Amino acid sequence: QRGDTVSTIAIHFQVEPSVILENNDIENPNDIAPGQVLLIVLGPEPEPIEGDPTLTPTPGYEAPHLIAPHDGAEFAGEPGPLLRWVTAGLLPDDVWYEVHIAYRDHHLKTPDPILTKANSVRLPIELRPPFDAVSAEIRWWVRLVEVQPDGEAIPVGPVSELRVVVWH
Repeated sequence: QRGDTVSTIAIHFQVEPSVILENNDIENPNDIAPGQVLLIVLGPEPEPIEGDPTLTPTPGYEAPHLIAPHDGAEFAGEPGPLLRWVTAGLLPDDVWYEVHIAYRDHHLKTPDPILTKANSVRLPIELRPPFDAVSAEIRWWVRLVEVQPDGEAIPVGPVSELRVVVWH
């Protein structure tokens, strides 16, 4: 789509940008265009299990359903946009919502994901695109992750839909 970059596509699908470039025979990551179809390989095929396997159920979650703001909503100044989604219920101690944001202006550094137990996050003023940015668009999405003792976040469910807010 217009405004997509290899980096934002990679973040959305949870793959390395180099994998997208390699699988689509793209040398320059800036050489993608709106309407271009990209092959996104999400992972290897699972190995067949021999014998009579007994499956151990694992907790799984649906993709968070985003509530607000609506796609394309515009904000000015403070306070920042309040991003909201439907709760997945009472989360175990090690499961968190991980909120990702990415700027349309690919010159801006992508912030670290925000971890929260709540079903909303108000974006702090530090995350507002600077006034000299190419675009004031912010793309955001949410997923559930299990946070390991070493701090690594492992996805335990799919990524929500992608929404855009414009923050002047």
